[in-house]
Amino acid sequence: MALLWVVAVLGAPAAATTPEERDEVEQRQGEVRADLDTSRQDLDEVGAELVAASDRLAGLQAQLPGARAAVDQAQAEASAARQRDAQLA
Repeated sequence: MALLWVVAVLGAPAAATTPEERDEVEQRQGEVRADLDTSRQDLDEVGAELVAASDRLAGLQAQLPGARAAVDQAQAEASAARQRDAQLA
């Protein structure tokens, strides 16, 4: 019996709405669905950009040890050249 009362009470506002109100609600639902679809597409694009950025980062991080080694080598060579220059002077 309580369930019947809940259905009657909750169903009453829907029965009392005008066709214009229902059209407005349906239009708004359509707008919300369109906004949701757009948000999902934006999220997919951002996700793809994030994956690409992560891949680029991984590639650069893989190159970093070699670059550091090249810098260390260049600094060692420059230091040795300064020492030779000091000896020759």
